[in-house]
Amino acid sequence: MRIPDMLTAQERYTTVGLFQRLNIISSLLYERAKGTGSLILVRPNHPDVDYLVRFQKPVPFHEPRWARKILTMAGPEISLIASGGRILGLGRLKPQHDPSRFDSFTIIFLDHYEWEFRHDQQPLLYSHYREPRLPQPPISQERFRSNFLRIFRNASARDAGRLWGLFEAGASLNHGSMLVVAEDAASEAARLSDQGPAIRPAPMTSALLERVSGIDGSILLDPSGTCRAIGVILDGEEFEDCSPARGSRFNSALRYVHGRGKGRMAIVFSDDRTVDIVPLLNPQYQEERD
Repeated sequence: MRIPDMLTAQERYTTVGLFQRLNIISSLLYERAKGTGSLILVRPNHPDVDYLVRFQKPVPFHEPRWARKILTMAGPEISLIASGGRILGLGRLKPQHDPSRFDSFTIIFLDHYEWEFRHDQQPLLYSHYREPRLPQPPISQERFRSNFLRIFRNASARDAGRLWGLFEAGASLNHGSMLVVAEDAASEAARLSDQGPAIRPAPMTSALLERVSGIDGSILLDPSGTCRAIGVILDGEEFEDCSPARGSRFNSALRYVHGRGKGRMAIVFSDDRTVDIVPLLNPQYQEERD
């Protein structure tokens, strides 16, 4: 890590009240549409910036409605380029850019009043309705593994590792989704086939998860990580812990997991980038012996 670059970035951006400005921009609608897109913070004449459009007059952050209007031009492949509290134009970083220099940072506008500050795809700060959060794993790998193996007694350590990889992949998505792991996934896929397409058994991978998680419904797996159904609508009776304060995915997970015996686990990836595991068993503690 090059400390001088980090200090330069701090000096360049904290003086313009960046956090407050980004919150205001993310809160504004343009023609009733929420703002999404990305903004790259980098020095104006960085050799690795490929400008597609450069404004003769930069757009200042302290004019948020103007900045929000400009944000509509950003998309998956094109970002706003900004420095010193001003939007300089539209462009992207060249493929040869070296992120280890820590001389560029990216703001991802995710939804209304929701954005994330990143370096090289690594989240550094997340803000939702002006409430900042530092990135932290929702659960440790050790506890996830223990929880998984206690629910699925016949599963292997390799199975637990495979599901942990899917957990990490799902947590990195920019949209909500739900994984359901069931010992009887094969028969459940057949039973629920009218509520979601059963498929030929296929190993679930991170790349496949990214593609199939974009549709409504849950992804049904067996404990080995084999996918049995996608986009399936779960059933289940009302459960006492269901709450209107929680989202529909979370309540659906509670009803399904607790409604039909044992050997069920759901991983709920919410739109607000929180993750819930149902059930999440209390940690086991080994008693100390004299």
